Amino acid sequence: MYIPKLFRNEDFPQVQQFLRDNPFALVVSRQVQGAPLATHLPISLEQNAAGEAVLTGHFAKANPQWRTLEDHPVLVVFSGTHHYISSAWYGHQNVPTWNYIAVHISGRARLHSPAEAAEAIARMMERYEPAAHSPASLDKLAPAVVERELRGIVGFEVLVENIEAAYKLSQNRNAADFANILAELEKLKTTDAAQMAAVMAQHKPHAGQ
Repeated sequence: MYIPKLFRNEDFPQVQQFLRDNPFALVVSRQVQGAPLATHLPISLEQNAAGEAVLTGHFAKANPQWRTLEDHPVLVVFSGTHHYISSAWYGHQNVPTWNYIAVHISGRARLHSPAEAAEAIARMMERYEPAAHSPASLDKLAPAVVERELRGIVGFEVLVENIEAAYKLSQNRNAADFANILAELEKLKTTDAAQMAAVMAQHKPHAGQ
């Protein structure tokens, strides 16, 4: 991914939190012949038994993409808040732009055994189910139901080998323009604009800009 130096984020703990906050990702893999394949999936950032960072998820077994994964390079794309930035918000003439956060992670993939897939789903449920009115868990479901559903998926993990994090948040603007962009976003009174303003406020312009 092309990332100008000013927008490159190499703060891994911060990027890790971003991955946890934005877990719905695009998994891209390559066929031996033909176009690349891509599927939108919930992805979890975890550690394997060796303490290495991995991304875990699962495909529907009917989805042919899982057959392209084993011991092959995979790209996982995470997207966060984004918003149009009007050139009218600058104190000088310029063109409009778009602010955004995106993280690309690549690495070798490995398919899970059925037991590993079940364990990964159980961990995912433990993370998200507490928000439900009556939290579910695998051990509360009938074994026959769990077995049937597990037969319909293929779990996998991607060893994190390369991380590219783009945080394009107007850090290249001077302090006055940056403050005005925040003010104009707040005037829009939309959820997307409010989210962008909140994220930008954590990434002030670099000194000297």
